[in-house]
Amino acid sequence: MSFVVDKVGRKITGTLGFILTIPPALLFLIPYVLHIITIPIAILAIGLIYFFNVGLVGTLMYIPSVELTRSRIRGTTIGWDKLFAFGLALPALTLYAYLGLEYAFLLVILLSAIFAVGTYIFSIDVTGKSLEEAAKISEG
Repeated sequence: MSFVVDKVGRKITGTLGFILTIPPALLFLIPYVLHIITIPIAILAIGLIYFFNVGLVGTLMYIPSVELTRSRIRGTTIGWDKLFAFGLALPALTLYAYLGLEYAFLLVILLSAIFAVGTYIFSIDVTGKSLEEAAKISEG
């Protein structure tokens, strides 16, 4: 993932992660609403959601960025996404349980679209730049 982010960019990788979460969520939601859901469809949909969202968006949390802090030490830089991901995980799961499966997947689709746009607009893309060059962009 580190190689992909270095070559493609953090901004595009994060945006794609959110956008590619929507089709498998629809793959699960539509058969569920039509009462034709099967175990293979559920496994495929949830597996794809996990692969795209956690594989692309989630992995970015472990790759240093300069979107929030201005540290020049690569290991201590932090991305804005890290501030919210872990703190919101349990409340999100509680909300999903309260809403029920159908509305939880509608919420996932809606939030994925919103976060894709937000990631694209607010992320600073520093692909191919050293940490020092990226810090200058972040400060400027």
